[in-house]
Amino acid sequence: MFIRTIGLHLSISILSEHFSFLNSSENCTKDTLIYSRFQYLDQPVIKRYLGRVRAGAREVEVDHLWLQMLRLYFPLDHFGLEREAYISGTSTRRTNITVSVDDGRGQGTIVFVECKRPPRQAHHEPSPSTWTRGKGQLESYMLRWRGSAGPRGRRDLFGVVAIGRLARFFILRRSEAALEDLDADAKTFRIGTADGSAEVEAMLLAIFGDAMTNYAALV
Repeated sequence: MFIRTIGLHLSISILSEHFSFLNSSENCTKDTLIYSRFQYLDQPVIKRYLGRVRAGAREVEVDHLWLQMLRLYFPLDHFGLEREAYISGTSTRRTNITVSVDDGRGQGTIVFVECKRPPRQAHHEPSPSTWTRGKGQLESYMLRWRGSAGPRGRRDLFGVVAIGRLARFFILRRSEAALEDLDADAKTFRIGTADGSAEVEAMLLAIFGDAMTNYAALV
């Protein structure tokens, strides 16, 4: 997996400053320090929500799972999570989940998650057209929000299409009007496996690092 360059440096100093429960030692590397606390599959509550996302489950179960996962990586000291948030003050359309960052003067949305129910049959994969529709819907919501957000919209924004236990990550660059894959290989991640969860975590930590880098530049 290779995360496209998004203009950030994810450092342990950033993580330590905003997560006081991280304790450094001479024997801890950055990777062991991060993964010893964050791995979401090690969290019993998240594992219970994951268990509800099975063949034929409702879309709301995917929403609830991602709310729990995102809260682990985007804590309340600077971040807000919303479900079924309106795209703008004049829109009747709502995205499944958003993450916003508070810079002390207001909030700006940085992550948009578009959730879809898993296939009705076990072992079935979402069709390419399902991914295409989800990406198109996500992109339209992100562009609509940016158009109404003023200066707060002039930054890189991140998106996730989550279909059952599968996910793809995207970035909407500040100077672009189309989504591109955040993973250079356009990979689909299996969030319920050990390998997949490590890759999803790397994506979420990269987005967190970008948010905190921009936050530090504002305050």
